[in-house]
Amino acid sequence: MLARAPSGLTEQFLLSRGCSTEMLSSLVLAKLATVATEPIEYRGATLTVELIRITDAGRMSLEG
Repeated sequence: MLARAPSGLTEQFLLSRGCSTEMLSSLVLAKLATVATEPIEYRGATLTVELIRITDAGRMSLEG
């Protein structure tokens, strides 16, 4: 899922799709994914969200 989402996905979205917090933290610790904090506009308010993104190392790992 992360490979198909260049801007990243929220942890909540990934958890709702069957990923575990342990798996996500393992990906980040192995530097296969990273967490980026970004502001977004929602209904006139600015919110801060954390997006999990695949890294170049993660993409290379998928390629084999």
